[in-house]
Amino acid sequence: RLLTVSRKVSPTPANDAALDQQWTVSSSSAVNNKEAFGIFSAECFLTGRKLLQMRPTVPIGLISSCWSGSMIQPWMSAVALAACPGAKAKGSAAPFQDSMMFNAMIAPLRKLKLAGVLWHQGEENAGNPVEYKCFFKSLITDWRTTFGLPELPFSFVQLQPCGIPPAQRYAQAAALELKNVRMATA
Repeated sequence: RLLTVSRKVSPTPANDAALDQQWTVSSSSAVNNKEAFGIFSAECFLTGRKLLQMRPTVPIGLISSCWSGSMIQPWMSAVALAACPGAKAKGSAAPFQDSMMFNAMIAPLRKLKLAGVLWHQGEENAGNPVEYKCFFKSLITDWRTTFGLPELPFSFVQLQPCGIPPAQRYAQAAALELKNVRMATA
């Protein structure tokens, strides 16, 4: 099953998510239907397909909650931001302001029992790898707290080396210090 969360922002944590697509049967044709789905992560869809091949009797629900071109700070709760000194979205304008996407697109999902998170982000933070190291680890820790799953598996795609400073890739890889975090390279 597939679900697409709408690209929305909120100054405070929302209780209900706005959806571009309610739960629907998964298929490549469904994902390609932009009128029904808006944007659905190819990484999410292909990972789900691989999981289904590995465990065909286990029900799988995939949630796409994404926004291209965003920094990490809008995906962080106020608590996660407070854990990192200087954690501000430098120069970010609406809709990419601190915590706004977390509040509208992640917080409303907190009652779901997730089995894992796939994350592909970091290009927009490439100029601040030292801060990103704290941001990313704080986001992972906070999302685990938000969902009440202290060992929630968290997998991420390390950014491609073309045009991305090595320091940013190292900042991402620092998250591997946390338990149950995995990295794929682009």
